[in-house]
Amino acid sequence: MRTFVSLSMTLLTFATAVCQSNMKQNELIDEIYVNGVGLGEDLEKFIEKLGNPDSINSIYSEIDGLNLKRLYYGGSTFFFHPEYGFYSFTIDQPGFVLGPYGIRVGDPDYTLQKHFPNAYKQFKESSSGVLRVYVLDDSLNFVMRYGKISEVYIHNPS
Repeated sequence: MRTFVSLSMTLLTFATAVCQSNMKQNELIDEIYVNGVGLGEDLEKFIEKLGNPDSINSIYSEIDGLNLKRLYYGGSTFFFHPEYGFYSFTIDQPGFVLGPYGIRVGDPDYTLQKHFPNAYKQFKESSSGVLRVYVLDDSLNFVMRYGKISEVYIHNPS
């Protein structure tokens, strides 16, 4: 009986820690915005704030099982879900600011160390010398080249 109670308490503690970790990750994602536009914003307000994109097209997402809108601004790409709004992007130009941190493509690596000190435990280096810093598993990550941020990626699973 004592072993069962001990095991139950251990599992409960673990489940609580996982839930708290997921809540912190969701809070971090909810805080993020690009040039003043938050995740979840609708397409019209996004365009109103950032201006007309270079192009817009629809793509079928096998993961979501529906069509998404994809907007291009230079080489940067922004995705819109019909139900969740603005939910994913890849930024590879310094003209976009990741808030509330003020992070831009081209910033030195210590910018990430300042805002996400625990991310540096999650380096993964590819054979090409590109360094990827995972902040929230695969939901938020940064690509580093030559000691500078070269790409920012987020996917908000909502």
